[in-house]
Amino acid sequence: MAAIRCSFRGGEVITELKRIPFSGLEGLKAGNSWRGAAVLLGIILLVQGFFSPGILILAAVGLWSFVHMAGKYWRIIYRRAKAQRLLKRGQWEEALPWAEPVTAGSNSWWQFVGAYCAAGHWDLARRWLEELEPGEERDFLLAVTYLALKQPGAALEYCPPRPQGRWQTVAAEASFQQGEWARVVTGLRAAGSGDEKIEHAWLRGASYYFLKEYKSAVKLLRQVVRLGGNDYGNAGQLLEQASAHL
Repeated sequence: MAAIRCSFRGGEVITELKRIPFSGLEGLKAGNSWRGAAVLLGIILLVQGFFSPGILILAAVGLWSFVHMAGKYWRIIYRRAKAQRLLKRGQWEEALPWAEPVTAGSNSWWQFVGAYCAAGHWDLARRWLEELEPGEERDFLLAVTYLALKQPGAALEYCPPRPQGRWQTVAAEASFQQGEWARVVTGLRAAGSGDEKIEHAWLRGASYYFLKEYKSAVKLLRQVVRLGGNDYGNAGQLLEQASAHL
């Protein structure tokens, strides 16, 4: 599960890090046949209606497993907990030695990639993302990373032939960076919805401005300023300049 949610504001990439449950025990196993038998006994008791003994047995087995695992893997658990504390403070460079090795795709791995994105270390995030097998989430985040690096051509390589949803936004952002204003307008015929609505209006309004279609630009940029404020990209400045041409 990715720890990163990416969106756009005035052409700039905005990242939001999701909270991931403590992953210090991730990948650690402490199997035991006696504990397995005890779990089975607890389940049988619950099924037979003996709730109190069944719950007591299952709770005891859970505590037994935790104590055993903590005793066996305490160094790994301590190092992972230390790394997570440092990551929460944004100290990813200090956290990395405590977390190594970090398996690609693990919760800890996603937390590091999220920290890189939040800190603007996009090239480092790109290198880590390339460790993953190709897939929807990985390809989308790589495309966003290339947009943040101002490499729209590389971002477009990950876009499907007929982009829809969030891919439509990525394709429009890439075309905008390339100065292909007509393609932006054509690709964003719909107004968009949710968080993408203002960004789509900004992309279309700014593109109409550069196409010298000032009437359409004013209509959209007014909407952007009303919903997103004058500081949304350069919407306020473009709106003023477009209005002067009417």
